[in-house]
Amino acid sequence: MQYKVSVIIPVFNSELYIRRCFESLHKQTLKEIEIIFVDDGSTDSSAEILKNLAELDTRVKLITQTNKGTGAARNAGIRSAKGEYIAFMDSDDSADTEMLNFLFQKAMFDKDIVVCGHQEIKPNKTVKKHLFSPDYNARDYFSDIVALVKPSAVWAKIYHRDLFLNSECFFSETIRNNEDNATLLKLLYFANSVNFVFNSLYQWFRLEGSKSQTINPIRISETIDVMNVRKGFLLDKGIFETYKLPFLRSIIRTIKVRFNNIDKFTVGSEREDLLRHFYQALCQPQLLSEQTLQYFKLAIPSEYWNLIYKALDDSIIVGRTAFISLFPKNDIALAKANYGAGKDPKLVGLVKNIKKSGIRNLYIYGTGDTWLRLKACLPKSFIIKGFIDKKFAKNATKKKDEFTLEEAFSVMKEPSVIVIASISQVEQITDQILLAAKRLRRTPHVIRFFESEPCLEERDNG
Repeated sequence: MQYKVSVIIPVFNSELYIRRCFESLHKQTLKEIEIIFVDDGSTDSSAEILKNLAELDTRVKLITQTNKGTGAARNAGIRSAKGEYIAFMDSDDSADTEMLNFLFQKAMFDKDIVVCGHQEIKPNKTVKKHLFSPDYNARDYFSDIVALVKPSAVWAKIYHRDLFLNSECFFSETIRNNEDNATLLKLLYFANSVNFVFNSLYQWFRLEGSKSQTINPIRISETIDVMNVRKGFLLDKGIFETYKLPFLRSIIRTIKVRFNNIDKFTVGSEREDLLRHFYQALCQPQLLSEQTLQYFKLAIPSEYWNLIYKALDDSIIVGRTAFISLFPKNDIALAKANYGAGKDPKLVGLVKNIKKSGIRNLYIYGTGDTWLRLKACLPKSFIIKGFIDKKFAKNATKKKDEFTLEEAFSVMKEPSVIVIASISQVEQITDQILLAAKRLRRTPHVIRFFESEPCLEERDNG
């Protein structure tokens, strides 16, 4: 049989899930497929199960190796593959029966890579669909993968086999965690064409005990290693400046994810040890530097200040001193002063900035938890003229003081102040306000939890 697609599945102690993965491939409507299982030194019954599956379907090929990691297993599969296209699956995931057919049919129109949507199935069984909009394109996707705002896994895609004639497109065999993050970036860079299937055809199971649900020192160190590999690749290809902001966003996203992993999956001394290890790893000069942080401060100020406050939150951790020393002394002093003035330093900063504006009539953007906490400590001399939120556009019974952004601008008197009562969505809300202000030729004061107001001209040039 001449295979159209070779599917490579690394296996390590996956006895509970291999059959589900196999069944989803066995039932594919595209029949000309090669199913390559690479047993990466499993110590459970996975090897025996794979032998039985090979007897059920002659398209199954088995490769056995000592434990070398997912990257090495995938590379072994690539070298053995006979298909015109190559796909990857994780052994605990599954695929819609039409996935390979849809991807291959789209690939026939001279496409090196075709990507489909996927479902993220969490441990509590909730399902989140990840889909692409019809106007999405390859450049947007590359930028999003650089920024890590979309999963940078190699599954839910097919790749023309000729891409792997380039040795740079093989997986790292020295990094065992997050190796996808570096490899997919390279594959997309070298591809002549990338297209999308807008259906959700791959099932990604977020299982208890899986890599994404655990954290350890090796995983932390290799997270930093992968970020450095990604940065090195962008620099080597001369495109780092073009994708500088998306890459720096990927650093922020990775830091937040790892901090969340540590807080969620560890306690006590284990947590302290991992935090210490992470802060030390972050001080690698090729990843974070004083210059990089200054760029953060200008381009993504809320994340810059969140980093400072997070480090101060972890004040008991030995090893964060070098990390804090990367920031300007004045910024650290300001953050410490806000800590000294209350239990919620970001809220303290927000109130300080409101007072500095000297304008008493305020419009509050956001009605969530941050506003409720702000309300409790805002001096009574300030007058709340209205609340702004996108959700009010859909509310037919909204109150007189509830506005969409455009409605608020229509009733505001100059000088006007919009207070962003949010900590996590500051940049997105700021962009919405500035775009509307430019369109409507308004110049509001925008107050956030950190120093400095946004500048419309700077945002346009950025």
